[in-house]
Amino acid sequence: MTNGSPVTRDLFDATQRENDRRLGNAEHELEGLRGAEQEHEALSARITALESAGKSEAGAEASRRERTWALVMIFIGSLVLPLLTTAVIAFLHLKSYH
Repeated sequence: MTNGSPVTRDLFDATQRENDRRLGNAEHELEGLRGAEQEHEALSARITALESAGKSEAGAEASRRERTWALVMIFIGSLVLPLLTTAVIAFLHLKSYH
């Protein structure tokens, strides 16, 4: 009974059709959410891959800078400093005789 009146077959069928329609809509929304969740997981994996690639690139950049700095220090230590020291000593030596 609904509101004091007996349930008729037409009312039952209409209620059942409405429930079926709502269930269909809910299932359709669920499928959409599943697709969105899969897309979210794919994008999350892509972001993770890009972040790891960025970190490895930053590490490569840092090691390149360290190698460059080491080469500059080797060049200064092995060529420039000895020549500069020799030039200063020669200048002082020549100046002391004049």
